[in-house]
Amino acid sequence: MSAVYRVTVGATLQRVVHLEDAVQTELTLLPILPADALAALLADALVERGFAVADGHARRSHADGVQVDVDLARGTVTLTRAEDATVTADAQGTATSAPEASARASALAERRADAAADTARRALTDALADALHALRAELDAVAKAVDARALAVRAASLGEVVSVQETPDGAVTIRVRL
Repeated sequence: MSAVYRVTVGATLQRVVHLEDAVQTELTLLPILPADALAALLADALVERGFAVADGHARRSHADGVQVDVDLARGTVTLTRAEDATVTADAQGTATSAPEASARASALAERRADAAADTARRALTDALADALHALRAELDAVAKAVDARALAVRAASLGEVVSVQETPDGAVTIRVRL
């Protein structure tokens, strides 16, 4: 008579995965001036907020690894973040032979490592969405400032600007002597 043996094999899988994601939004500016003049005003407003301007883009890095890139001509704002993450998965496989148990443990460890990598990707995407949400107020303030400056430049082309008043709700009144 023969006895049935069960073999249990453990497997640990560790891998480094490269995670990278981006979110994009539009910066809406009123078409008060020609596009190149608006781009110059936008560049000036972003430099005041810590952006570096080069090659038609304004860029700023955040401490959490988020890179903000503003295409000055198109007004697109892209937030990117890239990082390497180490995922580890442990699994056990049981079968009547060692090779079969090892194969089961390895397959289960692969599935668990893939799930851990997917979780890390989702966390990265959520972090970018949070960063965009946090940046939204600053972007709105930049757009409002650029629109106000563009209105002042346009008004100056019509005549002598006598006064510029801005209310707390963002309304701008410009008095021009023709």
